Amino acid sequence: MKKMSTAQYSKWSVAIISTDLDLHYLRDAVESTLKELGFEVIAFEQPDYPVYPNVHSHEACLIALQNCDIVVLIIDKRFGGLYLGNGPESITMKEYRKAYELGKIIIPCISNKAAEEWRTLSHIVKQLVENGNISLGDVREKISPKYVDNWDVLDFIGEIHEADKNNFVVYFDSTGELQNRLKGRLKGLTRFICHKIVKAQMQYVESIKTTTFALSIGDVLKRGYFIEPPYELLSGTSLEETVSQICDLSDKDVKIMIVGEPGIGKSTLLLKSFLTYAEKCLKEKSNRIPFYLSLRGLGPTYHFNFKQFIRELCQQYLGKDIYPLFEASHIEPVFYIDGFDELAEQAQDIELRKVLRSKFFSSPFIVCSRTRFAEERLGSLGFSSQIQVLIRLLPWEKELSWEYVRKFCDLRGKPQLYGEIFNAYYGTEETKRIFENPLLLTMFLWIIEESGMKLPLDVRDQVSVYEKFIDLWIKRELALIGMNDSSISRKYAELIKKAWQLTAWEIYKRRFTGDSINRDILAEQLKFFNPEFEAILNIRGFWDFLDIRFYTGEIKGMFHEQFMEHLLAKEIISSCKEGNYPFPEFLKYEIRYEINKIVRALWKYEERDGIKKILQNLWSVYKQYLSNKDPSSIAIRNHAMYYIGRLPDPEAKDMLKVADMMESEIFVKLSIAFGLIKLEDYEKEEELFEKMEHDEVWDRANRGYHLVYYGDWILKDETPPYLDDGTKPWARTFKALLRHIQSQEKRHIALRRIELLTIRRFIEVRGYYNPPMVRNDLKIIENAINRMEDDPQGFLKKVKDEFDKLKNTFDKINSNIA
Repeated sequence: MKKMSTAQYSKWSVAIISTDLDLHYLRDAVESTLKELGFEVIAFEQPDYPVYPNVHSHEACLIALQNCDIVVLIIDKRFGGLYLGNGPESITMKEYRKAYELGKIIIPCISNKAAEEWRTLSHIVKQLVENGNISLGDVREKISPKYVDNWDVLDFIGEIHEADKNNFVVYFDSTGELQNRLKGRLKGLTRFICHKIVKAQMQYVESIKTTTFALSIGDVLKRGYFIEPPYELLSGTSLEETVSQICDLSDKDVKIMIVGEPGIGKSTLLLKSFLTYAEKCLKEKSNRIPFYLSLRGLGPTYHFNFKQFIRELCQQYLGKDIYPLFEASHIEPVFYIDGFDELAEQAQDIELRKVLRSKFFSSPFIVCSRTRFAEERLGSLGFSSQIQVLIRLLPWEKELSWEYVRKFCDLRGKPQLYGEIFNAYYGTEETKRIFENPLLLTMFLWIIEESGMKLPLDVRDQVSVYEKFIDLWIKRELALIGMNDSSISRKYAELIKKAWQLTAWEIYKRRFTGDSINRDILAEQLKFFNPEFEAILNIRGFWDFLDIRFYTGEIKGMFHEQFMEHLLAKEIISSCKEGNYPFPEFLKYEIRYEINKIVRALWKYEERDGIKKILQNLWSVYKQYLSNKDPSSIAIRNHAMYYIGRLPDPEAKDMLKVADMMESEIFVKLSIAFGLIKLEDYEKEEELFEKMEHDEVWDRANRGYHLVYYGDWILKDETPPYLDDGTKPWARTFKALLRHIQSQEKRHIALRRIELLTIRRFIEVRGYYNPPMVRNDLKIIENAINRMEDDPQGFLKKVKDEFDKLKNTFDKINSNIA
C-alpha cells in the first residue's frame, strides 16, 4: 500500500509557559531538549510565535495555546507580570488556567526549593490558623517566604496540587535534572496519546453508515435498533447469554473470531463491541487500549507493524505524525479487526502466516470473516488453534425477523402496516432470503419508509432490494439540495449511479495493484471518464456512500462491502454491453467468485438485445487478443471465455466451439472446455477427462487453473500456463469442488467426473501431505452421487468408477500417514 508522506502531518507541539527574566536559561534548555526529542516548540521567544494585529501580547499567549498538544509549565521564584497589567492573575497563571480549560496535557515543573517552601509554610500556616486563633491574613503578614518572591507564587503551586487533573508534578534542582525528568514524563504520556486516538476512532466508528434506515452505527445503537443476533458457538465455552456479552473484552484476554454470511451483521457486532469497550477505557483511563482496524483495501502487503499502525492512526485521526516518545510497552492493546477475509483474499499462505504472527494476533482480538473464507483458508494455516472462541452468526429465524418488522412499524407510528407486510411477504419463497438476512431486511424496511410507508411490491429478491435502495438513496440526496425537477433529477440520478459503478471498479482494481486512491484523484478520474460527472461531485450524498478516511482522504471502499460488489457487478455488465471502460481492462484480473455470482444473477434482468451485445463484445475482444502471448492478453481471453460460457444465449456454445479450434494456450483451452461441459457437451467431457488422466501437462495445468481461480495460488510474477508443482495448499479449491459436487444442477453434474479426478490428483501429487478433505467428505460426495440420475446413459457408472478411485487413493494416503 502506498503511504502518504509524513511531511503532510504536523509534529506534536509543546508550549513552554513560565516567567521570563529569571528562567530564560531553563526555557532555552527545555526548548533544546524538546526539539531533540522531535517536538515542535511554541514559545514566545520563537521568531514564528503567532501574533495578531490589534490583539494584546498577553491575549496572544492564550490564543497560541490552542495550537499546542502539551503544555510545560515551569515555576521557580517569581510570580511574574500581571495579566494585561492589572491581574489579579499573572500572565503565567492565566496561561495555565487557559490550558486547563482547553483540556491540554499539562506538565507542571516546580523547583524543589519552591515546592519545599510551599509544603513547609503551608503546614506552619495551617497549624497556626487551627491552633493559634489567628487569621490567615495575619499569619501571612507575619511570615514571609524566603525563597520565592511572595505568597502568590506559593498559592499558584497550591492551586496546581489541588487541581483534579494534570497535577502530576516534575520536581527539579538543576537544569540537567529538569531535562531528564521531563523526558521521562513525556515518555509516560503514551497512554494519554492513545486515549486521544481512541476518542477519535469512536467518533469515526459512530459515524459509519449502516443500512438500518440509513442511520449511522452510533444512531442505530442509541435509538435501540440493534437486536442481539442469533449465534452458534462453534468452539470455546462461555457463560454469557448474548453474543455482545461474549464479545466484551474489557476484562478478558481472549481471541474471538466471528464468522457468518455477507450482510449477517458481523461488522455491526464488532463495531458495537469496540464502542462499548472504548467508552469504558476512556472513563477508567485504562492502559488496556482498544484499537479498531478495517483491513478493507489494505492488500496482503500491509505491514502489520504495531508502531507503524500507531503512526497511521495519528495521521488519520489526529492529523499528526506519531508521538515522538511512543512506547508500546506502556499499553496493552486489544484489537477489533474487520474485513480480514477481504485482505487475505489476495494473500499467499506465507504472507498470511506472517500476518498471524504479528502483535495484532498475539494480543486479545475480535476478528470478522465470511464463513466460506474461514472454512477454506484459515484452518489450513493453523489459525484455528489461536482462536479461543469461534462464533457463527446465524440467519434470522422468522420470529426474530417479524419481531423486527413489528418494531419498525410501531416506532414509525404505523402498527397496521405490519399486517400488510405480513400478508404480502410472509412465507413466499422468493423473498425468504430478504427476511433471513439483517442487511437485506433493514434495506427493505428503509425502502418502505422512503416510499411513504407504502409496500414496494416490485421488490421481491436480493437484486431488486439493492436496485431500489440505491435509487431511493439518490432521490433523497437530490431532494435535500432542492433538486426535485423530475427530468433534471433523473439525469443526475443516472450520473450518480454510473459514477458509483466506476468508483466501485477503481477501488476494487487497486486491491490488486496496491495503489491508493483519494477523493481528489477519484474526482479527476471521473471527470476524465465523463465531463458531466463534474456536476455531481459537489453533492454530499455522492461522497457519503464511500468509506473515506479522516485527514488522508483515502477511499477504502463503500459504506458496505455488499454495495460495492453489487455496483461492480453492474459495471462489469454495463461496460461489456457498451464496450466502454473498464472493458476490457477488468478481464485482466481474477474477479472474485462472489462478484461473478452477482453478475450471473443480474443477467436475467437484461433484455435479449443486451445479452447479444455482451456476447458480441466479449467475442470481439477474444479475437482481438488471440495472437498475443503476454500474460494480460491470455487473462483477457480466458475471462472472456469464462463469461461467454455462462451467458444465457444459444450462440455462446457455438462461439466456445470455434474458440476451442483457434486457441493454442492450454490455460484458455481449459476455460473453454469447462464452459462447453457446463453446457452439457459430454463429448468434450470425455476428451478433457482423457487428457487429464493421461497427459501430465494437462493434469498440472488443470490443477493450476483451479488453484488460481479459487485463490489458493495468488499470482505474483508467474506467467501462464500455471502448472501446479504439488506444493501449494488447496483448501479453497477443495471446498469449491465439494460445493459443486453437492449441487444437482445439470451444469455441475456434467463436470462431476472431472472434478472427482481433480481432487484425486491433488491428493496423489501431494503424497504424504494431509489433504484438506476428511473422511466425512467422502460420505458427502457418495451421497451426492447416489442422488444423480443416469443422464446421459452410462455417465453415472463413469462417475462411480472415478469415485472408487478417489476413495482408494484417500484410504491409501491416510494409511501411509498413520
